[in-house]
Amino acid sequence: MRALIIEGEIAHVIRLKELLGEILSEETIFETVGTVRQSIDWLQNNPTPDLIFMNVDLGDGKCFEIFRAHTVICRVIFTAYTGEDAYMAIKYGALDYLLKPYTLEDVKRCVMKWQGVLISYQRPLSLLQWQTEGKYRDRFLGKIGKRLVPVMVADIVYFQSVSRMTYLHTRCERKVVLDFSLDEIEDMIDPLRFCRVSRTYILSKSIVTGVCQMSNRTLNIDLAIPLDQEIIVSRERSAQVTNWLGG
Repeated sequence: MRALIIEGEIAHVIRLKELLGEILSEETIFETVGTVRQSIDWLQNNPTPDLIFMNVDLGDGKCFEIFRAHTVICRVIFTAYTGEDAYMAIKYGALDYLLKPYTLEDVKRCVMKWQGVLISYQRPLSLLQWQTEGKYRDRFLGKIGKRLVPVMVADIVYFQSVSRMTYLHTRCERKVVLDFSLDEIEDMIDPLRFCRVSRTYILSKSIVTGVCQMSNRTLNIDLAIPLDQEIIVSRERSAQVTNWLGG
């Protein structure tokens, strides 16, 4: 296996490698980078690693900047001195959140969790499933009032942007606030299941019941659930939407 360690403090790199050496096989290859810029460059120019240990605070910024510049498709274990960034780590799909100083027990727990995820995915896959497995989110963490609420992507029927706020809506008619923009969400969800049909809506294919072609070459989308307004697809997006529905 190949593990990427993103950490700017050499002492922590050495300690983590020592602990991982006691847990993983001798064939494990460790790659190390220390800054946001180096991480982006490495990820863009190397094969995807099997696992990343990513420190939150790097010399040139927070590690979350990496996700904004590059789509990270493998599992990530975040590391930090405190838990204050745990919420952001969960937003970016953390497999686990490892606090310093590292202990053998904590590192072993994280590795066992990663190995458990791998085992759960060891089943026959179609080519299309193989291409998309693990690349897109399977859940979001949002807010209802002051509560943090995890929502499975399978339960989401649409995303909506209103007055600079972003919401997801579920089959059970829950409305959950997200801290991502629709532009960011587009990169996090499976384009076979969801489509950006307008500036303010991303729809799940599961709720689309039909499409009406208008005289001005726009589309009016019929939905299985009622919305506050009609969904009108512009001429510029119409071909993309019809291709999505037929795919």
